Amino acid sequence: MSNVIAIPKCSIPGVARCLLRAGVSVIPLSPNSKIPSIEWKNYQNAPMSEDLVNRVFNTNTGIGIVAGKISNITVIDVDDPDRFDTFYPIEKLRAQAQTIVRTARGFHFWFRYEPQLASRSFPEFGFDTK
Repeated sequence: MSNVIAIPKCSIPGVARCLLRAGVSVIPLSPNSKIPSIEWKNYQNAPMSEDLVNRVFNTNTGIGIVAGKISNITVIDVDDPDRFDTFYPIEKLRAQAQTIVRTARGFHFWFRYEPQLASRSFPEFGFDTK
């Protein structure tokens, strides 16, 4: 059974702190953007402190997740569910994912970190791995 993330009444800083406490490396995103609002590469190796989370996240920032070993998360980012379905049944992926996040164009399917699934794009099938 997958977890579907829907957190409509929580504050952005509060959600960022909860994710950090759960072992997920988070980074702030510029408002209404996927662009990090800070230099984020260091957070691939060590998560930011809770004090820094309190300073860099606010009600206007988005929350970025640093996938990979640091967060023990591999993400399959499906931007075109119909094309993806020609590669692998999307309903089967839904059943297998630990967490599913709805995005503007599709879904992020979260799994435990798998080192062999390196960051790679599959545009012909409408997805990439992170």
